[in-house]
Amino acid sequence: MERRNHRDEKIVQFVINCANRKPKPIRRAIALEVEKEFGVTISERTIGRYCNKANESTDIDQTVSSNVDICKASPEGLDTLMLIKWGVPKEAAPDILGDWRKHHERGEHEICNAYGKLKRNLMDREIPYEQANALLEYEKGAIEFDDSETHTSIEIIEALRPWEDSKNTKLAFKEIRRKNKSTWEDMENSYECGFCEKCYSPMSGDPSHGIEPNTPFEDLPESWTCPACGRRKEQFKKMGE
Repeated sequence: MERRNHRDEKIVQFVINCANRKPKPIRRAIALEVEKEFGVTISERTIGRYCNKANESTDIDQTVSSNVDICKASPEGLDTLMLIKWGVPKEAAPDILGDWRKHHERGEHEICNAYGKLKRNLMDREIPYEQANALLEYEKGAIEFDDSETHTSIEIIEALRPWEDSKNTKLAFKEIRRKNKSTWEDMENSYECGFCEKCYSPMSGDPSHGIEPNTPFEDLPESWTCPACGRRKEQFKKMGE
């Protein structure tokens, strides 16, 4: 117990020292420095509490604050310890929180809402983590492919329990989407950026680069780059591989 308290005190002092710099850093920057220095994640709210106790203040990134206002499931007040209390395994918590924050920073708040269901599924509904995480990934896929029919059928997906046998996931998806077979075929032929995880859907194409709908990934010009991060075509990998 003493060792943990001593470590906490070091983190508090580290945060205060960062906040004393000129110009004052934003709280998100301090959180990243804490993670790099101590290997733990703390929320911006926690940083504010530490600074208030020391009568220090940090500037607030107005862009981030604006995102929080319109996001119903913002991860900004969370840290890995909270996720672990929900029932997320210790080794998985940093990746879950990191991905959640990444979607939030991109303004993908509908996906944030999918992450926000983790607490209810794990604590209130007592769904095992493996199943709750599979449901999260399934809903994320439906949102990313703008598949409204599947997105509104999450309860059906849950009833089919596709996570119990990964080989049945595709069959369950086909059962739900039997009236429109194009979505799964598009998913099978889609590619994902290895850097930012942006998905290229042949069905949608890439209007921002003049790529028409129904253009296979293989037919994209070599000069084509990721519309989100600018990485080259060779950085993409086929979904599911």
